[in-house]
Amino acid sequence: MAIQITTPSRLHFGFLNLNKQKNLGGIGLTIQKPNNKLTIQKTNKTTIKNGNTQIKNKTQQIVHHLDLPGLEVEVESYIPPHKGFGSGTQTTLALLTATKKLYKPKLDIEKVAKELGRLKYSRVGLNAYLHGGFILEMGQKNKTYIEKFPENWQILIAVPKGKGEHGNKETKSIQETLPIKGYSERVSSEIITRMIPAIGKDLHTFGKSLNKVQREMGKAFKEIQGDTYSTPEGQKLVQQLKKYTPAVGQSSWGPAIYAILENDVDEAFETAKKTVDNVFITKPNNKGAKITYPDS
Repeated sequence: MAIQITTPSRLHFGFLNLNKQKNLGGIGLTIQKPNNKLTIQKTNKTTIKNGNTQIKNKTQQIVHHLDLPGLEVEVESYIPPHKGFGSGTQTTLALLTATKKLYKPKLDIEKVAKELGRLKYSRVGLNAYLHGGFILEMGQKNKTYIEKFPENWQILIAVPKGKGEHGNKETKSIQETLPIKGYSERVSSEIITRMIPAIGKDLHTFGKSLNKVQREMGKAFKEIQGDTYSTPEGQKLVQQLKKYTPAVGQSSWGPAIYAILENDVDEAFETAKKTVDNVFITKPNNKGAKITYPDS
């Protein structure tokens, strides 16, 4: 039996609680592209076709951790790692979902994902995989708000060269920065009173609110990133794209920059292309990962 899993990506807009060292919560948006599209089968010897290093390493990690005979993974598309799209979590969850269906029906996917180093600070990526949509994750299990995001609000993504913080370096950066007093109160109030009520109704208000949260995040980690944004190109893109929408920012540690647009999509695209080559338009994903069975 073959299982095909197509995962979304997620944009991470910011942490919710920087007053503690773990379970930071967060806000984010699930998007259709870039995506992982993996076809996975049982095998006695692990093989990965057309995969990148991250997919190869995570497949081997899961096979070893769960003592599996092997997995055959054919990769049709993959999320570029360390760009701000949550590739590590989406890849791990897809592989564990297939493992549960192929080998271990009682497998606790969330528990094993944590054992493998995922979901350490936020469950935004997990909720993006399971449900899609706009996600407000409170930092406590079963305390998550999810809302469908309007599909007529298109999302421009521009990706400067470079990689965002990840792995042990990310952990060290967060531990050295926290706690930040007052951050949670300022951000929570903004999200609840202005950002969420504006979804699907008022992009200008949504964008202004999102921009305020992003500024708080940028200030919190400015010393680590070197500036509010992780690359000079990102800084330039944000200023350029604000001409078209206030809903502009950096996803996670970057370097990916997003702009949420109702109008002027073509103009914004051409403007971004003048600064970086890797620019594309995507839409919200309001359903999460898609699982199909090609052989049936």
